[in-house]
Amino acid sequence: YLKDPDDRLWIAGIGVRGNPAGNGLFYYDNLKKKVIRAKGDEKLGKASLHDVKLDLRNLDWLWLSSEDGICHYNRKTRATE
Repeated sequence: YLKDPDDRLWIAGIGVRGNPAGNGLFYYDNLKKKVIRAKGDEKLGKASLHDVKLDLRNLDWLWLSSEDGICHYNRKTRATE
């Protein structure tokens, strides 16, 4: 997990084998008091993520690692690269 500069807690999800519901990127919404799946492209929702880190050169971006490699996720625009 990672707490970003806006005090949002990001969670890298890895589902149980055969049940991908826990895969993807999630965050804790302080107002709603619940965990929400981050919006993004289709691959993001299916990825078994291992870790999430903040890009120290651009705080809008998160680095995500998975079994398929790494990618960037923009927490403001929800774009992935």
